[in-house]
Amino acid sequence: MTFTIQYSNQPDTEELQVLEDGLNQFTASHIGDDDRKEITFFIRNDQNEIVGGIKGSHGSYGWLWVDTLWVNETLRKQGFGGQLLLALEQQAIKNGCQNAYLNTFSFSGVEFYKKHGYSVYAQLKDFPKGHSVYSLQKKLVEN
Repeated sequence: MTFTIQYSNQPDTEELQVLEDGLNQFTASHIGDDDRKEITFFIRNDQNEIVGGIKGSHGSYGWLWVDTLWVNETLRKQGFGGQLLLALEQQAIKNGCQNAYLNTFSFSGVEFYKKHGYSVYAQLKDFPKGHSVYSLQKKLVEN
């Protein structure tokens, strides 16, 4: 049997799914199935337009992944981001999570997350040039 390594700058969804499924099966064979579930909250205005929201996910490992937090610029610095984060964390705790983790850029949210109890465990400098990306974590439930 012959194997070749091929470059693809636009792989299709099915090809990418093969990779993800393969890695998930390998991981599950060592630590069990993660069974990921999404958690999402939105802020809507009187016209039912989305003006903010937060998206995260969790699985059976007890960790919440805070994926996306966005609040319209006109609503920032009014506590909406903190309310969204708290709602996400509380739902994750109800779903069995004990911890949370996330990544954020130096220009977008690292101080916000520190203010809400997250601590930095990694930093990539010059990502992109002149900025950093931070990885943060928080214990949601004391054992």
